[in-house]
Amino acid sequence: MLTNKVFLVWVNLTSPLFHVNESRWLQDLTATWQHLERHYDITENGEFSDFYVALDPAYTLEELKRFSQAAVHFEEALCTAIPDSQASTVWRHNPQLMNLSKAEAFSLIDSRQTIEQLITIMDNNEDGRYSYYWRFRDLTQSTSKRYIRNSGLPNPTSAREAMTYSLLTIYFVKASINCASSQELLHFEPDFGGLLRFLRTLGTQDLA
Repeated sequence: MLTNKVFLVWVNLTSPLFHVNESRWLQDLTATWQHLERHYDITENGEFSDFYVALDPAYTLEELKRFSQAAVHFEEALCTAIPDSQASTVWRHNPQLMNLSKAEAFSLIDSRQTIEQLITIMDNNEDGRYSYYWRFRDLTQSTSKRYIRNSGLPNPTSAREAMTYSLLTIYFVKASINCASSQELLHFEPDFGGLLRFLRTLGTQDLA
């Protein structure tokens, strides 16, 4: 007889695909998490969440170059914004970039002729040794939706955290591809204050 036993089951959740240009996506996300908070115990298991951002039409090489340069420029600020992240950064932990200055890293990124060439320097993880904050490997999949993945965020345990992590990821991707050039990017200081100004200036355009 198991009548006195309590069964505890851990479930890893995968969200539906949200279209962030539609006005209700944030309300729907918040309502989902509020329901989970009311009815379930949500625990953080020491691993990380993955936040995927796709574009329609898909990312171009030039957009990905601008995003890659922004990831390099702001990587210390992002680590400050999310201090619990244990993911490797794409500049200082990346064998392809770690011995380069920022200007040299930007130049190497600019020199790539294909998305595949860009991935080889931004997500050099063939042997599984690194788990980068930003992941580019999903850009090579054959489906119509090709993603940039943020793997550097802790698992959210509340509606507020889920909303914050989602908006941080979306606004950063959006701001990066809206940034016209590396020269414009360098107008933003690479610290936390510069990151906030970058997100507010370029990251909220065209979003509901």
